[in-house]
Amino acid sequence: MDEAAFARLVSLACHDLRTPLATIVGFARTLTRTTGLDDQQQRWIGLIDEAAVELDGLIDLLSIAARVEGGRFSPERGAVGVADLAPGVESDVAVITDRTAASIALAALLRAAERHGKPQTPMWRMRDAQLLLGPLTAQAAAVLSGSEERDLGALVARRVLDALDATISIDGEDLAVAFPR
Repeated sequence: MDEAAFARLVSLACHDLRTPLATIVGFARTLTRTTGLDDQQQRWIGLIDEAAVELDGLIDLLSIAARVEGGRFSPERGAVGVADLAPGVESDVAVITDRTAASIALAALLRAAERHGKPQTPMWRMRDAQLLLGPLTAQAAAVLSGSEERDLGALVARRVLDALDATISIDGEDLAVAFPR
């Protein structure tokens, strides 16, 4: 199978996964409003909902990556406030990027940093015109830098950010991401 055919296969898989995922999300959210559930049951339903939201983000990211790999990615570049891309960042800095693709990729990097960075809790912040994600453990830094390929979201996010002409590097205990300005 050539690269274009594989990219099309991934794109179709993403499309076909959305319907059953929407059913899971819908029923999980309906169940959260159900009365009479004990605390444990509410916690389980919350975990199902959180996992479904994470899966939805991963499907979005894979869909973008399939377009990148298939040569069909046409980013809608425009001026975007950094605060709109990364949760918790307070900044009036604007960058030139595709808002949707960049925010999905940055969210995937944050999830990967959280997953591989325990016990630390990394967060986004600004320094000059760079977004910094940290503090990172050595294990999280290896995963986010791409030197250890153990997280699909991190690998795909790096590919999407590369397609958006963002630069990514490890700077001490932080992952630094810079978009064109």
